[in-house]
Amino acid sequence: MQNLEVIETPRLLLVRLNEKWMGKFSQNPKESAAELENSLSLEHSERTEHPPSAYQYACSEISRFPESAEWLCFWEVIQKEQRCRIGGMLFKGPPDESGEVEIGYGIDTGFQRMGFGLEAVGKGIQWAFSRGARAVIAKVNPGNKASRRLLEKAGLEQYSFIGKMPCYRMIHPDYKGKSERI
Repeated sequence: MQNLEVIETPRLLLVRLNEKWMGKFSQNPKESAAELENSLSLEHSERTEHPPSAYQYACSEISRFPESAEWLCFWEVIQKEQRCRIGGMLFKGPPDESGEVEIGYGIDTGFQRMGFGLEAVGKGIQWAFSRGARAVIAKVNPGNKASRRLLEKAGLEQYSFIGKMPCYRMIHPDYKGKSERI
């Protein structure tokens, strides 16, 4: 798919936008989404894109830290059967000094409660661990019970709070139980 990294699950394709696509989305997300759908032979979707500022911030970080580009580019979640974009996933930068990386995700309303989020997050965690992350964390709005359940089903455990916001974490099996800080 045009030099884009693709991860396949039974029902999804996870497509990581490269720096070129991130730049296009930073200028005009809606127009770029239509171009991406055409280039990947996808059905048109009405999904709400991130605001240009989200892509612009990621692009500025990629410029500053080109070696971390794979951690800063957004992922499109594509439902294979209907050939349409149904959500997105991202890592909020490369792993920190302890090896911890934060994941973010969202599935469009019409595709929620079907297991697509769990499938995408699970594969995203595998990808992060295969790239050297020692732990994957996620922060959740306290009222978002569905997201909390998703993280628990994916194997993350609540480990702390930031204010009222619950924080979840999965430690790579090779590091679980080790005394050093993760």
